[in-house]
Amino acid sequence: MTEKNLFPYNFAAVSFMKNTSAYVKEWLDYHLLAGVDHFYIYDNDSLDNLEKTLQPYIDAGIVTYIFYSGGNKKIAAYNDAVKNFKFECRYMTFIDCEEYILPRQNQSVVEVTDEILSDKDNVGGVELNCFSYNSNAQPIDTIEGSLLENLKRRGRKSFEISNTIVNPRKVDFIFNTRYATYFDGILRLNEYSGKVIDDTFTVSEKIIVNSYKPETNKPKDDSKPVDTSKFILNSFYRRNIFDESIVTYRDSRRANLPSDDIVEVYGVKVDDVKLLATLAKTLLPSFDEVDAVEYFKSTDNQLKYFRGISEFYISAPDEFFNGKLETFLTSFNVALRLQKNLLDETAGKFFVDAALNAIVQTLCTEFSSADAYLFIRELPKILPLPYATVETLKSICAGMLESMKDVLQRSSDAKKNRDIDEDEMATWRKITELDNLEKFLAIFDVKVKV
Repeated sequence: MTEKNLFPYNFAAVSFMKNTSAYVKEWLDYHLLAGVDHFYIYDNDSLDNLEKTLQPYIDAGIVTYIFYSGGNKKIAAYNDAVKNFKFECRYMTFIDCEEYILPRQNQSVVEVTDEILSDKDNVGGVELNCFSYNSNAQPIDTIEGSLLENLKRRGRKSFEISNTIVNPRKVDFIFNTRYATYFDGILRLNEYSGKVIDDTFTVSEKIIVNSYKPETNKPKDDSKPVDTSKFILNSFYRRNIFDESIVTYRDSRRANLPSDDIVEVYGVKVDDVKLLATLAKTLLPSFDEVDAVEYFKSTDNQLKYFRGISEFYISAPDEFFNGKLETFLTSFNVALRLQKNLLDETAGKFFVDAALNAIVQTLCTEFSSADAYLFIRELPKILPLPYATVETLKSICAGMLESMKDVLQRSSDAKKNRDIDEDEMATWRKITELDNLEKFLAIFDVKVKV
């Protein structure tokens, strides 16, 4: 598991919104109380001044606002968030503005997710069930006051798999708003596939989603026979259970705040100074300076640190690098951030090169297929950089692609006497993707030499 202090944010929510100004503030404030520390909000052509409503949160560094125009763009927005922000947050969830994540005990969403995922390197995310709350066919934006205060009746049974919380660095792509597709070898966790956390509780006993989407009353058709099985099923979901646990949770989280202004309380900018100290120690464990910023202002200290990395990496045991490709790719992205925001030109280049060096060392040890794909997805950032280490990474990458294609080809050959099925189609999709990457590398080599 990657060191949590390497990330600017612990838990981020991605939301695709349109004309949600009337109830977005309650949604944001609640989730800040619940432990979400950043939001990536994709505004899909809103006409109700959504950006203006969000402006205090944008100014406070709580919201990253993206205007995302066009129809049928929700899945595209989710994939954009994974692509661009996966190294900014430890955990990421995808959730609508009418949905509220509710830890079942008085914990933060981060604490619950850590309990579920932190010791499971082969699990990419946890899928959440959902309770639906009744709005009596009334549009949500016409409800006066708080949604949580007004809507307190739900069904007896939760809906299966409504939302997901992921480690975004293990996500291959999003094709459904309810769950993610992960790289090969990475599992998804839910209580209906038999992959429960342990024998003492199920996922929904730890965390769930409350949905406050409006209902539509459909006219009754007496000409159709009664579907008794559907009637019995609907009885489980009929909203007749009074439940205000989310209000109790919200109020208990708010009780000890130093101020009623939630934006003021949570509006803290990312601590790049802390990120620098964590990055320096991640790349060189012996680093123990208290004031990393002051330390790296000195050219002599910069040279001392990077000589230390060179000497350490020559003799470091494989255990230091094994299984840590995600960690060092995160370190690389943090170094790019600090190069832009904090460090002088020399120190910035040193840190980017040091992170690339760590990636090279890790690629010379054992790593998973998921890590290999994560590395390949980062090539557009890595290849243009003017470092000698990049040339080494190109050679390693070419060998990786051949090896991965060979494994996939043998997997396909084993199925050659069978009719083509979805698994084999997925295999050939991956082979084609690797072929295209090889062509990309070849073209890029020509451009570099010119």
